[in-house]
Amino acid sequence: MSKGIKIYGIYSDGPVFGKTGNFYQIVHLFSSRGRIEHETLLKLYQHHFSKDSSEILFDTKDDLNKFLYYLIQEEDVSAVCILSVEEFNQCSEGIFTKPELLKSIEDSAFCIENMDFRPKRGIFDKMFS
Repeated sequence: MSKGIKIYGIYSDGPVFGKTGNFYQIVHLFSSRGRIEHETLLKLYQHHFSKDSSEILFDTKDDLNKFLYYLIQEEDVSAVCILSVEEFNQCSEGIFTKPELLKSIEDSAFCIENMDFRPKRGIFDKMFS
């Protein structure tokens, strides 16, 4: 997987209170920059899925994955690694440090790479390449 900032996330799937059917719903998204705010996600969701809703729900896992791809392009990060609540609980057992947790998530999660991502280069990288 490419270097750069990654987004890590947890989703749930199943019934949602007050709705009929099963849905995919983002529980938590974060990166080294911090938590991805709900307002950011909501604007992106409304723009790409043309839904005027305060809840971000996906009918299929494909829709969730499309949304996550739009997100990594919007946030200009290298990838997103997402897993279910159950998968997160399994991979976080016995983990005590942040680097161990992030490595475990990357190893267990479904990761989507941003093919358009280009790491920002410093002045020395530009001079010596």
